[in-house]
Amino acid sequence: QYAVLGLGKFGGRELSLSSDLDIMLVYQADDDAPDIHTQFTRLTRRLVSGLSVQTAEGGLFDVDMALRPSGRSGPVAVSLDSFSSYYAKDAWTWEFMALSRARVITASSPEFAGLLRQHLLTALTVPRPDLDFEEDIKDMLARTKREKKPTSDWDIKEQNGGLRDIEYIAQSFYLRDPKAFAQVDAVSTKTMLGFAREQTYLSDEDCKTLQQACVFYMQAQQVFSLLSSKSIAHITTEHLATFLEIMEYETEAELIAERNRFYDDITRLSRKFVGVL
Repeated sequence: QYAVLGLGKFGGRELSLSSDLDIMLVYQADDDAPDIHTQFTRLTRRLVSGLSVQTAEGGLFDVDMALRPSGRSGPVAVSLDSFSSYYAKDAWTWEFMALSRARVITASSPEFAGLLRQHLLTALTVPRPDLDFEEDIKDMLARTKREKKPTSDWDIKEQNGGLRDIEYIAQSFYLRDPKAFAQVDAVSTKTMLGFAREQTYLSDEDCKTLQQACVFYMQAQQVFSLLSSKSIAHITTEHLATFLEIMEYETEAELIAERNRFYDDITRLSRKFVGVL
C-alpha cells in the first residue's frame, strides 16, 4: 500500500504557474516483503522523473521532496511506521507547520488513504512537550526576516507584512488546535484563517483583512507569472500596463497604495498574533 502526500502550496491547493510540487511518498507492506524499501525507492524516483520530464514545450513540474522526514538526508520513500515515529520523536516545529498543509493526493486504496489521514492527525495532535510551537514560530519568523531581505518593493513574499507573515499567522492558529482544524480540511491559508475566526482566535475584521491581503498577494503572483518567468519581485515598467489591466486597477498609484496598505495591516497583525517586530 502507498500514498502520495502533497505539502506546501500543492497540499494547500494554492499552486501558481511557477510553483513546484512538494510531495512525500508513504508506504506500508508486510513485514516479510523482500526488498520492499528498494522497490518503493524506485517507484518514487520514477514518479519524480515522470512529473519533471522535459517535453518539447518545456518541463512539467519542478518536484521538491525536502519536506519529507529528515529532509534531503532522509529516504525518498517513507514507511508508515517511520513516518509516525519521526513526528512523535524527532520532527521540529517547522515540520509540523509543513504537515498542517498535508493532503493525500492519491493512494493505492481508499483504505490506505484513510489510514494515512489518521496517522497525519495523530502526528499533529500527540503532545510534544519538548517543543514550544508558539515561541518557535516567533523565533523562526524573526530569523527569516533577518536572513531573507526583500529584493524589491514588490517582493510580496519577503516584505514585512507580506505573504510569509500571513502563512505563519495561519499555521500558528492551526497548531493551537490541530484536531479541530484537520476535521474541516483546513489546509489552505485562506481556509485556516476562516476557521480561526470560527474558533474566535480572530475577529471578523482581522480575518477579513488577512484574507483580502492573501487573495491580493496570490492574485498578483499569478498574474505576473503569466507575464514573466521571473518572480513578481522583478516586475518592470514594461509589464506594468498589462499587470494593471489584469489586476483591474486604473493607475499604478492606486495599485501601490493598496499593496502598501496591506503591508502595513499585515505587519500590525503579525506583531499581534506572532509577536515579531
